[in-house]
Amino acid sequence: MPEMHVTSSAWSRCRRSGIGLTAIVLLVALLLAGCGDLFSDGPNGPEWCDHSFNLRSFRDFDQVETCRRIGSDLHIGESDAIQDLRGLQHLEQVGGRLQIHRNSALASLAGLEALTSVGAELSLLGNPLLEDLDPLVGLTQIGGYLDLQENEQLRRIDGLEGLRGELEYIHLYDLPALERLDGLTGVTGVRGSLYLRQLERLEALTGLEGLATIVDDLVIDRNSALASLDGLANLVSLGGGLQITNNPRLPTCAAEALRDRLVAEGWTGPVAIRGNDDGGSCD
Repeated sequence: MPEMHVTSSAWSRCRRSGIGLTAIVLLVALLLAGCGDLFSDGPNGPEWCDHSFNLRSFRDFDQVETCRRIGSDLHIGESDAIQDLRGLQHLEQVGGRLQIHRNSALASLAGLEALTSVGAELSLLGNPLLEDLDPLVGLTQIGGYLDLQENEQLRRIDGLEGLRGELEYIHLYDLPALERLDGLTGVTGVRGSLYLRQLERLEALTGLEGLATIVDDLVIDRNSALASLDGLANLVSLGGGLQITNNPRLPTCAAEALRDRLVAEGWTGPVAIRGNDDGGSCD
């Protein structure tokens, strides 16, 4: 049982405020029973960490072990020792950017299971052992960018399946093991651009069926296994340019069919379609 001390001055203030003895006893009993989390700490309490953190070692995690909300950026990176993120098990919100960059030993995002929202950007760059994003299954909101680059073993992103609504920008680049986009099924729009580049094992765009609008550019480039654009069947609005280039297994007629459908919806932006399979069939 935790030890508690009530000073005479604190007792006097409670009595003067009109709080009855029964209420005070009940409050003390709740605290002793470990129910302190019923009372919000507010933005100045120990669970609200209102500044940025840069974590480079396991020892650095001590700075944030009690944080449920980080008001600014959280950067985890440039480390050859961090293998997972278990020191973040209480973290629910990051108000700014969450960047997980260049961690040569990071094999799992375990520790982020409680995370529900990122205010600005979720960026995972250069984590060569990371295979999935499963611990992010509770994440429902990214206020800005989703940026996944140079994660050589990342096979699945279905841990993002809780995301709903619009994202600011989606950039998937140089993910040679990625096979599916199932984690993006709840995304309905992109307020900026969607880039799909150098996804060597991606054969189809399954997972993008909910996507209806892209405010800026759509770029699909250098995806050596891509053979279908059927996942974009519900895309009806594009505000910028269309680039579908250097996808050797993708029938050119499939790219042209997407172009023609967007034109029929009133789109008039620039287009680049080349380096695809000119002899491929769309029957």
